[in-house]
Amino acid sequence: MAESRIINFDEKAKIIHYYYEDHKTEERIEVKEQVIEFMKKLVQHIPEPQFKMIRCCGLYATCNHNHKSAAKKMREKSCRVKKEFSYRRELIETFDTFPLLCSCGTYMEYIDYWVPPSRRSMMTMRRKCLIGSMVKKPYS
Repeated sequence: MAESRIINFDEKAKIIHYYYEDHKTEERIEVKEQVIEFMKKLVQHIPEPQFKMIRCCGLYATCNHNHKSAAKKMREKSCRVKKEFSYRRELIETFDTFPLLCSCGTYMEYIDYWVPPSRRSMMTMRRKCLIGSMVKKPYS
């Protein structure tokens, strides 16, 4: 119970005045009772140590059923059989174009691919270039 629902607390008479909303009738009900009786009602709602509670949120919430159709769609989507990966199909589905299609309407032919030299040979090439640039040519 929220502290804001307590209307008044009389320390001398040990009486507490609070309200709650009845979910069935949707009415505000005000109650005046002894503090001991109030504490008995309040303490029974305190969970035991290490007791895990799930609040009304997420997919398991019972208060909102609008998400159930979305959860069903997600389940169906995740259970679908995955298609084999195709470079051509993925490009067409993603960009609505196929880059290997020429403007004249024919497809470009795949011939070969180029693999760059290894890192070691690149370092060797850089070193040669640096050494070559450090050698000073005599002025003529």
